[in-house]
Amino acid sequence: MTSWEWPASLANLQAQLSALILELGRGEGSLWSQLVKEAPNPELHPEVEWDAEVRIGDELCFREKAFLRERKRRMLDSYAKLFGVPPSELDERDLPIVAIAASGGGFRAMCNTAGALRRAQSSGILDVTTYISAISGSTWTLGALYSGVAGAFDPHAAAQHIQRRAQIPQLDSRVLDMLITPPTNKYLMAGLIQKAIAPQGSLSLVDIYAISRHVSPTEQAISSQQDMVVDQARVVALEREKLAVARTESRWLWYEFSPYEVGCDEIGAWIPSWSFGREFFKGKSIDRAPEVSFSILAGLYYQEVKPTIALLPNAIYNWIDGIMNEREQDLDVVHPVPPDK
Repeated sequence: MTSWEWPASLANLQAQLSALILELGRGEGSLWSQLVKEAPNPELHPEVEWDAEVRIGDELCFREKAFLRERKRRMLDSYAKLFGVPPSELDERDLPIVAIAASGGGFRAMCNTAGALRRAQSSGILDVTTYISAISGSTWTLGALYSGVAGAFDPHAAAQHIQRRAQIPQLDSRVLDMLITPPTNKYLMAGLIQKAIAPQGSLSLVDIYAISRHVSPTEQAISSQQDMVVDQARVVALEREKLAVARTESRWLWYEFSPYEVGCDEIGAWIPSWSFGREFFKGKSIDRAPEVSFSILAGLYYQEVKPTIALLPNAIYNWIDGIMNEREQDLDVVHPVPPDK
């Protein structure tokens, strides 16, 4: 790419993209080399000192059961206000579990979910909601709501954040500056690089796209949301994965990602959310890799990247497409449905 004849007006973009490629190169002194050789910081990633085990069963984990009890206690006044009765007339044990399910559909679903949650908040419904589930584009709304990038747990703030981010191109100079300038480059690129070097790790365009969409100057992790979901409805992100059950057939299974665990109801197996991405053997993790960043999870949840990437200038799109074709095995698409289908 550095040998291209770039127009003078794109000289700054060329310099930024060249710097990004150098940081992702495996040469000495690159960010890639630094992160691969550098031991994870236990203060930032306490999970690197923990071993993980697979939990078998169809019941909720201890932490989630505790969440449900505390959430009901805190929703009592909100229920009373919603129905116009004194709190003394309600028993928290009788309160129903209310859930909001958000659909997929790319940017359309992301924007629609943001609007729906704003209305749920203003009507009082969100204050009595225990769970919010999402898939694909709607998970990006929940990401803006729960990850802290919008500044607070507030659907209005999340909607404003989405509106601002949707107007910024993937190759905006401010985004690229954060990807190549310390200290934000390390926060943002660490998840991408850690995913690439993990056992059976792979990268896809959705990973790169998610990094550009979820720019934040701080590290993000889904397990860190445990501290805030007692006051707010817990987010449950659902992601489809394809599991071969016979030589000639395959089917879909739903995997649930929450601040507590990642797992599948049908399989009945669960692991701590901070251990997702590790390799397991006989029910125990055999490495202590740091938790996968939220921006990488956002890439897993979202499927409609290729139509958007195709809107880039032809030269840049062809360059990315060439990399994908050349390193197809390394940069394999992680979604069961190809983004362009």
